[in-house]
Amino acid sequence: MKHRAITSASSNYAFVGRIAATVIGLAWSAVWTGLTLSILWAWFVIPNFNVPHLSIADGYGIALILRAGLGLREGETKGSENFAHTFQTLMWTAPCASGLFIALGWVAKAWA
Repeated sequence: MKHRAITSASSNYAFVGRIAATVIGLAWSAVWTGLTLSILWAWFVIPNFNVPHLSIADGYGIALILRAGLGLREGETKGSENFAHTFQTLMWTAPCASGLFIALGWVAKAWA
């Protein structure tokens, strides 16, 4: 009986940990997405269309609107990867993708 109680408690902690990690991961990617969009907005949209500056929060909101329009693609459904690997991928993907977009934008801005 004691073994079952320990297993149940550890699975509860694992569930709470997954929820916390998901919230942290979403916040982490939100900051990077908003930062990227606000920088690219300042480089390309403001000079061409004379519109107001875009904050990080506004940039993330626009990204959410666009993402909601795309819907869930088949490749993004729940897979067989373990949670730790998925979380590590999320933590590295956001800054790497943002850095790539900013670098490509910087190159395009240098040519403009």
